[in-house]
This record gives sequence, structure tokens and C-alpha cells, in this order.
Amino acid sequence: MRSDLVIIRPSFGTAIAAANTLFYNDTMRLLRSIQKYIRDNVYPDLPTDGCSFVVEFPGSQSRKVATSQINKMHKTWMLEHVGHLLDSGLTGLGENSGKPIDILVIALYKAQVTELRMEIKSLISQGRFAKDILTRLKVKTLDDAEGDEADIVFVDYVAVNHPGFTAESFRGTLALTRARGMTLLLLNRGTFVGYEHRKESIKRANHLYRIHNWHASRQLVQRFSGCLNCESLLHSTNQCKGKAPADNNNNIAGPKNARHAVKKDTMPPLAQPGLLRGWRRDGGWMAVE
Repeated sequence: MRSDLVIIRPSFGTAIAAANTLFYNDTMRLLRSIQKYIRDNVYPDLPTDGCSFVVEFPGSQSRKVATSQINKMHKTWMLEHVGHLLDSGLTGLGENSGKPIDILVIALYKAQVTELRMEIKSLISQGRFAKDILTRLKVKTLDDAEGDEADIVFVDYVAVNHPGFTAESFRGTLALTRARGMTLLLLNRGTFVGYEHRKESIKRANHLYRIHNWHASRQLVQRFSGCLNCESLLHSTNQCKGKAPADNNNNIAGPKNARHAVKKDTMPPLAQPGLLRGWRRDGGWMAVE
């Protein structure tokens, strides 16, 4: 991967603060209008230096498609904000300075990329997205996004209850260094909680925990409730009149391998004693009390 070669050029403000701390030992400007949009529409408590944050959806599901995965709730939330952002009148940075912002949507699973592209095409045909939207919007897998940059980047980890192949250091570096202005990570703690107990997944769980915890320790994690039954963001599971889908290919958001049982439509608090173990600089884990 050429992440070292392309990391500096798209960096404006603190858009890559997480990557700067986690991978570049703090050797690496702010787009205030984008921050204002985020405060008004996503996360009111976004700090003044916050240009990267994590979004979680307790109750979201990933569904297998052949050897890949999709996540309907993630897709719905991202495209809702993509539409608003592209119509917001915000302008970009760097080579895009003075022009309407551009957006890069990255999904770590190819099937999710396909789902997103199909939905975007449908929204265009319905007139809900402008016909020229694709000049300002790209949807790619993470590996295909190397060297790409945009004013705002959505990174969808898709999976909800297993680290899978997503937890590689070079992928974390790449994911956190594509934005000129703002990075939004859709990362569920169910992908790492509990997997520190398995030899084959310790390193991967550790890596995802570091990314999540870097944001959590800076109040840069926002959780949205959704419906487990119909995967809607408009109501909770308890308010839903439908039934949960009988699909064995569904994975429910939550750490099913953790030592404490959790309800399907809830997630454990990040620092619940004995449930999550914290990362040490020597690469080991320590209990969070």
C-alpha cells in the first residue's frame, strides 16, 4: 500500500487527527462549515477540533451475501446525510477550494459497495438525487480508495459482531487519511468486544479497539438507536409492530462472544467492568474498571 506517499496531501486542519496519533506519532486546518453541519444534524457535542468521529447503531444487522456482507441501516443513514450534504452549499478545501464539496463513501465489503451504488442509481431515477451527483460522489471499497481523497469521507466497516479482515493496521491508516475535512466512521464495538479472548483475533480486536477508543476518549462517538426488526432509523425495536426477520444469515450488532450477555437491541457500555479490556502500549490488554 502507498499510504505513506499519499497521506499528507489531503490533510487539512485536524481531519486526520486520529491517524496522526495512532499511526504517525503526532508528526502530521479545520473546515468549520462542515463541523457546523455535523453539530446541527449529527452530533451536537462535536468539539472544535473534532474532524473525525465514530457512529454506532445498536441493533443494526449485517447480512451475508455470498462471501461478503451488507448492512441496510448503515446504508440508509449514510445516503440520507450524503444527500443533505451535497445540497448544503458547503464548499471544499485544497484542490476543491471554492467548489461544492465532494464526498467519498468507503465500504470495507464489496457487497455493500454494490448495494450503495444500486440505491444511489434508484434515488437518481426517483429524482431524489440530482443527475449530476456522481461528479461529486464516489463509492468504493477501501482497497480501491487508496490515493483517493474528498472533503467528507464516510467509512463503513459494515460488520457488527466480528473483526474479520477489516482489522488490519494498513486499512486503519488508509481509512483515516482520505478526508480533507471530515471522516465519519461507522464502526460497531461488537466487532472487537470479546475477541480479545481468542488467540487468533487478539491483534485484530486490539486494532479496532484502538480506533474506537481514540474517538471515545475524546467524546467523538455518537450512538443512534434503530429497529432490529425492520432496520429502520425512524423507531426503536420496542416501538416496531413488525416481527424480526427469520434469516440465519443475519448478524446482530453486539459482542456475542463477550462474557456478559446483552439484549439483542442494546449494546454494553464501552467501559463496563470486566466486559471490555483496554489496550496497553506493549500490545496487551488490561481490564477497564
